[in-house]
Amino acid sequence: MRFSSSSRILFCLAIVIIIDYQNVNVHGFVSSVDPRCRRPTAVVRFVVQDNKSSAQRTTHDNSNQQKQEQLPLGPPNYLSSLPVDKNNGAKLFRYDNFGVKQEFEVFHLSNTPEIFLLRNYISTLERYTIQWNGRNHPKEATVYDSNDATSKTSGRSRSNVSWLPPWAANGIPLTLARCSAQLLLSPELKGCNSRGAMALCEPMQLVHYDSKGEFILHHDAMGRAVTVLSYLNGVGGTWFPLANLDRKYGPIPRNKLDTLQMIEELDLKPGKDGLLLATAGHHDGLEEEYDNDCIVHIHPGDTVAFYNYNGPNNQVTNDESRDLCDVDWSAIHAALPAKEEKFIATLWYQGGPLIRRPESSDG
Repeated sequence: MRFSSSSRILFCLAIVIIIDYQNVNVHGFVSSVDPRCRRPTAVVRFVVQDNKSSAQRTTHDNSNQQKQEQLPLGPPNYLSSLPVDKNNGAKLFRYDNFGVKQEFEVFHLSNTPEIFLLRNYISTLERYTIQWNGRNHPKEATVYDSNDATSKTSGRSRSNVSWLPPWAANGIPLTLARCSAQLLLSPELKGCNSRGAMALCEPMQLVHYDSKGEFILHHDAMGRAVTVLSYLNGVGGTWFPLANLDRKYGPIPRNKLDTLQMIEELDLKPGKDGLLLATAGHHDGLEEEYDNDCIVHIHPGDTVAFYNYNGPNNQVTNDESRDLCDVDWSAIHAALPAKEEKFIATLWYQGGPLIRRPESSDG
């Protein structure tokens, strides 16, 4: 098949998933080709090793299949079926914005909320190009009160922000948005917009934190179904206090006030509870004081993806003051005070018609 030079149609092959429990492999194939550059731009294949018995794996997959049918705003089945294991992941590769093969791994870190680590997801040249472009027009990063658009809150400090449209930085935001959509969005979410999955993606946000810069506990919400956060220079500090919380503590609350109260009453601490994505090689006492099961070390180019909504119907009909019952408050998180200069880039995918966006929500 030949494409004319004037063609601007993006041809995307559908995802094909084959689960072979006898050979303990999970295969996925995703490919998209833009005729303007005539090269693949998305994930190609992955294989995951799983040491569970066939019966255990079948049960696990069936439960996740049912969960996926209930949660179109959650991860696709081939990701949610991965065992929660920070040491064993799925091997994938994609082609970066410059046509170079980029190998990476996917680790399932939590299923409450659903959190995945994409290790070595962004290439070195992509990282440096994004950072350089983000320095051109930085603005002070502020957060506004959900009920007063003119009132700044003190949630974020010592940071500035840039917004990169898809074509900025040599088109890297567009390439990453396409790859992330193919890998991370459920079939229901991909198909919920007549203009395609890319219509759900916001411009890339680049945040530069100075030393000690932070963003206190918050939830992305605001119609954002999936968050894809990349560590450009490898400085971490993202803490999910309720990740993998023991069920003996009861259900996750359904609003921010009760969620914060639960965290305070349980006296949850970074590195001791929940999940902390910490800077690799940085020894601040957490490794010695607490159990390492709660800590995952990240490196430059790593990305964390997490899902912000749940519920039987995924229809948000009320704002927070009337109980946002379909927001997954276990996805509340914080950017802890940075130990050094920190660069992160974030893509958000809106839930589109699967979410009726509330009049106001806390982000």
